[in-house]
Amino acid sequence: TLFRSLSKSEVAYKFPEQLPLSELSPPMLIEHPLRCLVLCAQVHAGMWKRNGFSLVNQIYYYHNVKCRQEMFDKDILMLQAGASMMDPNHFIMIMLSRFELYEILSTPDYGKRFSTESTNKDVLQQTTTLIEEMLHLIIMIVGERYSPGVGHVNAKDEIRREIIHLLSIKPMAHSELVKALPEDENKEIDRK
Repeated sequence: TLFRSLSKSEVAYKFPEQLPLSELSPPMLIEHPLRCLVLCAQVHAGMWKRNGFSLVNQIYYYHNVKCRQEMFDKDILMLQAGASMMDPNHFIMIMLSRFELYEILSTPDYGKRFSTESTNKDVLQQTTTLIEEMLHLIIMIVGERYSPGVGHVNAKDEIRREIIHLLSIKPMAHSELVKALPEDENKEIDRK
């Protein structure tokens, strides 16, 4: 939220010497949001099956449209802010490390290791899912610019995007659409 406010007011651009950037190291900024998203990826890959449904329920609410704006969206925003202040190679290396994919992707015989008959099918599926989730996260960090202060959008553009995404899933009545929008965006929209 601080980064968003500083971007909107252009304080970061006009008075960069006033920001305590030495205290806000980018790796520290991205650590906790990245951990949350890696945990979600691991659950999606089936690596936490024995922990019951409490973790699955937490992740459901983390991604749920009513709570997403306070959790998931802010984590993506923090990763974008941290990534923008880092060397891209360093950022990717941190992501590979947190997803525990560095060793797998850095060895030249990666394909040979997983093509043998002795490889457990679950391990192969989990690794494939983790790679997919990491690539999806990179795409979101680079391409998701629909937040005022991050992209060149305003609140109306943000609401329009949410509505388009909801209507692309299935047709909805106005009342159903209003219920599906995040809480902060449940306000009257100009009919222009």
